Amino acid sequence: MHDLKFALRQLRKSPGFTLIAVITIALGIGATTAIFTVVDATLLEPLPYPHAEQLVSIQDDLPGLGARDVGMSQPDGEIYSILEFLNTFRQRGLTKII
Repeated sequence: MHDLKFALRQLRKSPGFTLIAVITIALGIGATTAIFTVVDATLLEPLPYPHAEQLVSIQDDLPGLGARDVGMSQPDGEIYSILEFLNTFRQRGLTKII
């Protein structure tokens, strides 16, 4: 108890140091809370989808930019689906889609 009283007396004597210490501790607690919230939501909690283990991610390479495993946007994914659909017809010898 004597040490606590002494510490409080010292903190009252130097308000600038006290302010910096309190701000540093507050920022540390805030940063830790924010990081834990992100980790909890992304890594620890299961995904809110049925059969989440069956979800897939389609990724592409951009050799002109030197980028690998770049995620596809929805329009790119739709174009990819259409091209795969047309490729299936070509593989079967069909050349005309009505």
